[in-house]
Amino acid sequence: MKMPSQRNILVPFNISCNDLNGVYHALALAERMQAKVIILMIDLNETCANSQIESWAQEALRDLVKSASQQGLPVSYHIAQDCFEKEINGLIAEENIDLLVFGAGDKMMADAMRGLRPKIGAQLIKVKEKGTAHFV
Repeated sequence: MKMPSQRNILVPFNISCNDLNGVYHALALAERMQAKVIILMIDLNETCANSQIESWAQEALRDLVKSASQQGLPVSYHIAQDCFEKEINGLIAEENIDLLVFGAGDKMMADAMRGLRPKIGAQLIKVKEKGTAHFV
């Protein structure tokens, strides 16, 4: 099987949280590695009472994707239609994901990724704050 020449970074982004650190870090990595970034928008808190945070986060994310694309970075986003694990596993397989990057400021995302870690082959990076990331 031929290995893909382009690196692919997946960023699961919980729209009910405002932690964009994982997205910023993934975009910076993509620029250095000449990688493609795929952002998966998902709501891990399906009963989120604060729709203002959701709309702010979605708008900020769309602005980041637009800005990165204008700078020539290959970036796309997907809106989850299925359960978190199924969406992540599907994108890992379809897009040949090498690296998953997520923000540590979102406890629900960190817990969900911790549960997925043994089941996926891609490397995980947890971004605590701008400029601070840890391999998981």
